[in-house]
Amino acid sequence: MLEINLPEFHQASFYLPE
Repeated sequence: MLEINLPEFHQASFYLPE
């Protein structure tokens, strides 16, 4: 999995399937 941390969504971490 990839851990995507976007500045505009700094309140949450998004885990996306490969």
